[in-house]
Amino acid sequence: MKTRVFVRFTALLCLCFMFFFSSCGGGTDNNNSTGMETTVQEKGIDEGDIVKAYDGYIYKAQSDGVSVVKYDGPELTFVSGINISEVTPRELFVCGDKLALIASCGPYDRATAVFVLSLDENKIISHTPLYSAVFPADYVSSRLFKETSKLYVFTRGENLPAETDIGHTYTENGEEKEAPYETLDVDGYKTDAMKTNGYRSAPSYFLKIDLDDMRSTVTSYGNCYFYDVYVTENYVYGIFALCAYNSLTNKNNSCFILRTDAETLAENKLSALKDNEIGSRLSLKEHGEVLYAVSKNLVGGWCAVTSFDGDMNKISSLENIATGETLKSVTFVKTETSLSCYIVTYRNKDPLFKIDVTDPENMAVTGELSVPGYSTLSHAFAGDLLVTVGYGGDEEKADTKTLKISLYHTGDEPTEISVYTIENLVSCEALDNIHAFCVDDERKIFAFSVKQRKDGTTRQGAYIFALDVNENAEDSEIKPLAYVTNFPNGYGSENWSVTYRLISRLLIDDEYAYSVSDAYVKSYSVADIESGSAEPLRSVFTGLGGLEEITL
Repeated sequence: MKTRVFVRFTALLCLCFMFFFSSCGGGTDNNNSTGMETTVQEKGIDEGDIVKAYDGYIYKAQSDGVSVVKYDGPELTFVSGINISEVTPRELFVCGDKLALIASCGPYDRATAVFVLSLDENKIISHTPLYSAVFPADYVSSRLFKETSKLYVFTRGENLPAETDIGHTYTENGEEKEAPYETLDVDGYKTDAMKTNGYRSAPSYFLKIDLDDMRSTVTSYGNCYFYDVYVTENYVYGIFALCAYNSLTNKNNSCFILRTDAETLAENKLSALKDNEIGSRLSLKEHGEVLYAVSKNLVGGWCAVTSFDGDMNKISSLENIATGETLKSVTFVKTETSLSCYIVTYRNKDPLFKIDVTDPENMAVTGELSVPGYSTLSHAFAGDLLVTVGYGGDEEKADTKTLKISLYHTGDEPTEISVYTIENLVSCEALDNIHAFCVDDERKIFAFSVKQRKDGTTRQGAYIFALDVNENAEDSEIKPLAYVTNFPNGYGSENWSVTYRLISRLLIDDEYAYSVSDAYVKSYSVADIESGSAEPLRSVFTGLGGLEEITL
């Protein structure tokens, strides 16, 4: 009989403030991902997610805690778990014998909690944290450098009433500490935290933890509304705007890119894109010493690609792309000799632009294609093949109740060569979260979960596809393989049991696939999936709710 360990984390130092967050979906370059790994932007740099597979175990951050399930072929065994109250688990990492959990806490989940827990040889989760910290700021994102065991966590400050005096303090291992405070200034854009118009800005925090010795580095920034972070091997690129209520209100349409050294979280370089906004980290790409950024100009209404040198000075900017269109997704595709950028925009149909950015001084649009609907996520496969996920529609408007999966050949001129649609759409996380898009690049298999509703009945599960690649790449097509669900009969109603059965991630190993939801994990044969028959082989319950908690 397996031992279960349950933990209750009490949130500290919690503040309440409102926020606004906007993002632009996108994709990644060819990173040779496998279905048991999270789809990430940079190879070797892991990104926080609600599911991680590591060395024969599946770790799941779920609504009531964290569970560990051992997988051995089709066999599934619940190993351990922690039952958590007063915090909302957001993402996790596994690094050797340590599990790092990032959670939101406090009123309206306005604070960020970080915990590092140990795993014994049987993968039992310790109920005593090796490290804990609470920051009075919104959670933004996290990264793990696998080779160096460095964990990075990024939070975002907000606008608060001027009488609020919170300083730059946070709680680490139960002690209140003062974070070093950074101010930034470029071309008159000052980021010092100031009290004007009845408001002041709370600090944003960058945290680095060495998971080998638990040493941490924290830096805080005032007046910076960080809304996404792009991390490479050497640098952290923070995308931010100035908090709204300050003396620089007339410059608040500008977007900023802050580059800091990944090791020290110092040596800042800053660039401003006046009257522009960047939708998400997927709009940035580091290539050698050059950084590329795709933005939307808020005055001219067009999209632009801007290149920066190693000191974050602007090299050039390719502007006036898709005037009057809304920027929907960005994908950078890197080969041995070139770097291309694919931009999807939308007004009443979907233009796909191919841009050659290999030479940062001479970027150029080299292809354009318009199709009905629009896509919000894309992934590049070898052989000039690009898969996108978005909405269907006609020449007049998009249809948000129809999910459209397209396959493009992106040679000299982009061509849509295959389309698959899913009707009665309610929601699909993969539309704006690349982590929900399961990819096996080698076998050209991809999968994601979809929630549908028809005739008063809810249907939710994961669709699994493969690319049927022809010798002539332009004759390739999307091939539907199977549909798997964690519902007993494939359907259910809107209630607690359905919530716990909604598939959040699908993992694909060499011979088996695993559908993961809040309280269940099921196994399937990949051979059966490829033949179109996908009956579950095993199932394990991982629900932690209602079980005894241990208070720290």
